[in-house]
Amino acid sequence: MPQPIALLARIGILSALAFGLAACASGPRQVSAEERSAATPLDDIDYATAGYRRVWRAFPVLNAGASVTSIRVLGDVMAVQESSSQLTLIDTRSGAIRWSDQLADPLTKCFASSRDATRIITATDNEVVFNAIDTGTLVDRDTLNEVITASPLLVNNVLVCPTASGHIVGHMATGHMNAWTNSLPGPIIGPPVRVGASNSVALISQDGTLIVLDAATGSGNGRARVGGGVGPDGGLAASEAIVFVACLDQSLYAFDAETMRRLWRVRTETPLRNRPVYHDGRVYLDIPGRGITAFDAGTGNQEWAAQGVSGTVFAMHHGRLLAWDPAMQVATSLDPATGQVINRVTLETTTMVVTDSFVDGTVYLCSSYGVITKLLPK
Repeated sequence: MPQPIALLARIGILSALAFGLAACASGPRQVSAEERSAATPLDDIDYATAGYRRVWRAFPVLNAGASVTSIRVLGDVMAVQESSSQLTLIDTRSGAIRWSDQLADPLTKCFASSRDATRIITATDNEVVFNAIDTGTLVDRDTLNEVITASPLLVNNVLVCPTASGHIVGHMATGHMNAWTNSLPGPIIGPPVRVGASNSVALISQDGTLIVLDAATGSGNGRARVGGGVGPDGGLAASEAIVFVACLDQSLYAFDAETMRRLWRVRTETPLRNRPVYHDGRVYLDIPGRGITAFDAGTGNQEWAAQGVSGTVFAMHHGRLLAWDPAMQVATSLDPATGQVINRVTLETTTMVVTDSFVDGTVYLCSSYGVITKLLPK
């Protein structure tokens, strides 16, 4: 009876790992790569079905009781942040760990990292921490007199930081000083979004006030207001010239990024809590009751709805859209012209999917046990 034995062994491994992850009181034990590998299945057949092949698996440092909170692909390195403030830098070519560092107290919140030529730049809830890319050596720490609420956006040499007070702080990545400050009338809970390849950055406050500003100077193009506010992801996406806002007032909006004039509004049946995604003239949004829905970015006209398909569109592979549903752990391939489902793949234990390029890029999966898998398009 090999199958029941294998199943019991698998259950035993998962139970032991779950116990280890929960045992915070016994000390900050680091969960071994062997434990995590045993608890994370290899899905090479499923990867192939989705059009990818596995290249490597990596094991960023994971403290007992912690989980991976963000993955940021930064060229030849990947910054993996976990919930007890441990940051690990992984070489994207080989999967080897370059270094790992405890950035702050384990209870301090840390956000997704950025980089410049020589440093990894990470914001905690009230500091900006600079580590050398090659060695992980602490280079600088800048204290901010604000509580940061979401991952800052690095534009040239300025780190655009959203805060709980509604202040937007443009912090110099060199110079230990703020370049400028702007403000919105309430907390900003979502990350800033860059408008195309310009210096313009869009942010929205929890009450629904939208601003587009110049990251170099902090000056804004004006403001717009939507009703009902936005969900925890901030509800923003942008093209080269338009900002899209998914709102709790059951509407998807489009605003001209230069004039802040409303271009269109689409009313929906339910509040919108998911983040829209823009690509190549279309906006994709998971709408409860409709599924992932495609809209013409210029007019707001609905082009199709993939009934029963939920999640976020994250890539285009060989001309097919790929969407990821973390709740169901399902990746779905869609025909971009019609929204028809081409195939579905369940990726067991996967909690996070990121890519280094929207079109035919490298895909990285993160398991619930902190195992990173690199996939290349076949």
